[in-house]
Amino acid sequence: MLGKKKDESVQELIGFERFTQYGVMVRKHELLYFIVQPCNISVMSPENVSLKIIALTNILTAFPELQLSCTDANECFDSNKIHIRHLAEKERISSVRRQLELDSEELDHMQSETATARQFTFVYPLRDMKPEQVFQTANRIEKAIADQGFEVRRAGITDIKQMLAQYFNTAMNGGAVPDVDGGQHFKSKGGET
Repeated sequence: MLGKKKDESVQELIGFERFTQYGVMVRKHELLYFIVQPCNISVMSPENVSLKIIALTNILTAFPELQLSCTDANECFDSNKIHIRHLAEKERISSVRRQLELDSEELDHMQSETATARQFTFVYPLRDMKPEQVFQTANRIEKAIADQGFEVRRAGITDIKQMLAQYFNTAMNGGAVPDVDGGQHFKSKGGET
């Protein structure tokens, strides 16, 4: 008979160990995050779109381990809208049903305002590097991306926490994510949280 496997936290399941000066330590590997501003290709000429594709190809050729991530920069309200629609269908009181419909319309409005808000992140895995090597590699990658005409910046801890919160569907309207989950609800003896 097999022994019971210890319940793992989300942190353990994804292999997250800690934040580093330049990224995140995951299963003994450091991941560097770079946030790249999206280009509105709908207003660019076909020639300029081709140049952007070539520029991206140059970056990926120079750094083949570079990974790309495109996420909504804002929350998705689809599950909330479905839930409200089901509530409205079951509701017998017309004034409550009307309020649910208004709530659904408000969510539609909020989502349409942010529908094109995308966040592009480049992630670069590092293995067995000393801190000064990490710093040099981060600078080299950031410069290479910028030299290809992309607006780029290194993601800070706050950026990374926000990305994780959105990925795990725990952020509400881009609010700040605490360092310790729930820690804001407790006060220490000195009155500090």
